Amino acid sequence: MVALIGNGLNAGFPRHNVEAFWVLARNYLYLETHDLFEKIRELFEEIEMTPTDVAENLMPKTSPAVTEGRLTSLIEVLEKMKK
Repeated sequence: MVALIGNGLNAGFPRHNVEAFWVLARNYLYLETHDLFEKIRELFEEIEMTPTDVAENLMPKTSPAVTEGRLTSLIEVLEKMKK
């Protein structure tokens, strides 16, 4: 997935495709699957978020966070965007 922001194009997550999220979850959280992935997939069907924004929500801010806490935080952000 390429984002060409300089050219005015910004490829966010396609609503029907969350493979990029799974790559980021694997890279940042070392997860292949998780119970919360289904909820995240459902939200991505309604909300578009750039991979950069997803990565920001998955990376620990100051101290190592619990994996479930990072996924829950992403869900909260997506639900706020949905409103």
